[in-house]
Amino acid sequence: MERYEYTPEGLLNAAISGGMRYSYAYDEMGRLTKKMASGRTLLSLTYDRNGNLWQQRDVTGKLTEYRYNQNDELKEVWDDKTLLCAYHYNEDGTIRSLQNGESLYTEYAYDLDKNLT
Repeated sequence: MERYEYTPEGLLNAAISGGMRYSYAYDEMGRLTKKMASGRTLLSLTYDRNGNLWQQRDVTGKLTEYRYNQNDELKEVWDDKTLLCAYHYNEDGTIRSLQNGESLYTEYAYDLDKNLT
């Protein structure tokens, strides 16, 4: 049986499933900052000054970092100092290309209504 508890603001405060209690912490902006179980932090999240997810650290200590361009569009995702993916954008904010790791490169095209083709 699963059960959920919420803060007065409507944010998930706890989830109980299979006898395990997961609790959640938020910053003053209502953004998730921690997921915990039995007093142990499973996931820790930090944000940049623009409110973008900046770093995520899991229970094993693995660090995932998110980098953004001047338009606050996701530019790169790094996993323990290894580039996972890089996004390149057109002037209108649509994704022009995506680089996965060092070898896979995907380009995107759009019609006049900005639908992916």
